[in-house]
Amino acid sequence: MLRRTTLGLALVVGMIVAGMVVPAHAIQATEGDPGRSTRSGPIAVPLAVAVTPEVRCETSGGTGLPTNHLYDYWVVGSAQYAPVSGNPMFREWRNVYFQLDGIPLPGNHSNVNIRIRDGGVVKFEWRSPDNQHARTRYTLALSGVYTTTNLVDDTVEIEAIFDRSGGSDPRCSTRTPPV
Repeated sequence: MLRRTTLGLALVVGMIVAGMVVPAHAIQATEGDPGRSTRSGPIAVPLAVAVTPEVRCETSGGTGLPTNHLYDYWVVGSAQYAPVSGNPMFREWRNVYFQLDGIPLPGNHSNVNIRIRDGGVVKFEWRSPDNQHARTRYTLALSGVYTTTNLVDDTVEIEAIFDRSGGSDPRCSTRTPPV
């Protein structure tokens, strides 16, 4: 823990010395070019935006009977985050991406639950309406969801409940690796 904290602080100091970090009041987002920022002068400074590795979980549902077919269902997802401008000890979560799939998803009332955890503490929870469709990539845009970076590991949990008409709804859950 101490080693990771020391390395993190050394990285921040190095970025400040190299001019890669600028005060929050000197950065202004550029429309149409995500992940880029501009300083009030002629120098463009990229924001340190990162995306978690994509995670996936899979489940089966049904009995194989003609009216209750056996199908595999899955959800894939990832999340985007960046250090908080002016306070590198905190991380700001920006977007969560997810997609349901399975052949076929006979119902049209599937839903997804998203949780962002700071260690074991849930900092953000979102429960989708029962209208998420298969083979559509969704982006959940976040605003003001902050977690600490050096003290504990952050994870994003994605839980999917797959709607099946006429049967129990299979579900699965997965988490991103700690960041």
